[in-house]
Amino acid sequence: MRSASNDLTTRARIRDAAIRAFGETGFTAGVRAIATAAGVAVQTLYLSFGSKAAVLEAALAAAADPAHRAD
Repeated sequence: MRSASNDLTTRARIRDAAIRAFGETGFTAGVRAIATAAGVAVQTLYLSFGSKAAVLEAALAAAADPAHRAD
């Protein structure tokens, strides 16, 4: 069973991979490439965010947050 902290870590990895992918190629970045970069299955990306648009929204919100630092 997954813990709450593991779920947050998974979401953060997906979000950070999305920041990099969208930054490089814009919205044409594929969910498969984002999932692979985050080390998760595509299904995990969709279970965590629901849609590519939701991943983009989370990535934009995090990138706009001065406290966020994607490595």
